[in-house]
Amino acid sequence: MVINNRVGFTAIMTGASTEADNQPKNNDEAEKMREEALKKTETPKETPTPPTGSEKPAGAETKPGGATTTTPTPVADKPAETKPAEAKPDTNKKFPADKAKEAFEAWTADKKITGKEKELLAFEIQKESGWKTDASNKVGSLEFYGLLATDKALLSEEALTNPYKQLDEFYNLFVKPNHNSILSTFMKILVGPNSSTEIKKIVTDAGGIDAYLASSTLSDTDKAEVEKLYEAY
Repeated sequence: MVINNRVGFTAIMTGASTEADNQPKNNDEAEKMREEALKKTETPKETPTPPTGSEKPAGAETKPGGATTTTPTPVADKPAETKPAEAKPDTNKKFPADKAKEAFEAWTADKKITGKEKELLAFEIQKESGWKTDASNKVGSLEFYGLLATDKALLSEEALTNPYKQLDEFYNLFVKPNHNSILSTFMKILVGPNSSTEIKKIVTDAGGIDAYLASSTLSDTDKAEVEKLYEAY
């Protein structure tokens, strides 16, 4: 049997034998066999396998409900420019010994001591030293020194000649532990009937303890404590 060119091509492509039972009976059948042979020789395309539930792309985030979103890779911020630290102002101002009143005004402004508290402090300075930074009064082995007749042994060398420093050290030693109040401090450190009368007169002239404290910058907590001390004074 003679096999035409199309049938022969099909036989070669499909690997079919030339036996009669494997050969096409007509041209249409030969064409069909050729097309099937061509399909078999094509390289099959790989179908990507979707990720399983336990696998997710790098940078992906699984949200409730199973939805997965991809988080973009963060970009490093540009480093902020570092500015040099500003120098803090010197709070220990220097005044000569003969400028006690000027030092007093500067110091009370810095400490925010105002109203009747400031008036009471000025009153005691006038009484104790007459505004003399180096005022001295010896009692036995003790020497009371300066604007507020402080034990000289408690003062630094600088405080002996700098009235601003002297006031600051008096504040840290006595006022700060007594609710930051001038009134509370003098009620504790000044003894004798005369001192008590003077302090009560200042408070009375202010309109009472509530009015006295209202003129100050003390915190509400400190005011409450000072009021208790005054009522028991």
